[in-house]
Amino acid sequence: MSAGEGVDLFELFRSNVGLRIAEVLLEAVDQWILADAVSFSDDELSFTAVLIKRIRAIATNRNLAFHVSVEVAEYNDDILEGRANPKMAHRVDLSITGGLLSNDIHYIVECKRLGKGATASDYVIDGIRRFVNRSYASDSSVAGMLGYVLEGSIDNWVNRINKVVVAQSDMGPDHGLGPALATLRRGEVRQSRHVRLGSPLTLTHALADYSALPNRSASTAPA
Repeated sequence: MSAGEGVDLFELFRSNVGLRIAEVLLEAVDQWILADAVSFSDDELSFTAVLIKRIRAIATNRNLAFHVSVEVAEYNDDILEGRANPKMAHRVDLSITGGLLSNDIHYIVECKRLGKGATASDYVIDGIRRFVNRSYASDSSVAGMLGYVLEGSIDNWVNRINKVVVAQSDMGPDHGLGPALATLRRGEVRQSRHVRLGSPLTLTHALADYSALPNRSASTAPA
């Protein structure tokens, strides 16, 4: 591959695509906080929206040939085979592809808040479980989550999340988040592994520390 060519997503996959993408997400968080930390509100959609341009710029600067799409409908097997209404499809927060190959990886990232009213149960039931039951990433063996930790420590939230995971009849202790694989200035990366009908899944969690955000902009709604 020549120096001017991008690295396709399969190249990233061979060197742990989940970890690489999680690091890009956390770098985008860092850039946003250092710049101004302005978002329309403190909800998941607003936090995610302000990261998109930064994620795309980081990918370009690193010569990573992937494309980021927002709020993409996720069609599972029931929808694709006509057994379910496509209007009922879940919409995933971020979808990342290499954009060129016919058999390209479709890497999904679901974003969740933790703290200030958002709970570990929300993260598990409305996040992890949707991957486990194949509502998300039904045709992929890798996917990700981005957790916005608004208060408390990341370790404390991981413990809470794992307690909820253990209590689920369709999960249990083998589905919990493991130790930190990478620690960055604005957070850390962990993984969970899930046995599910059809194919196993490795879920990479980028946990971003928002607990010490600078003073919010006047245009930002209070938490």
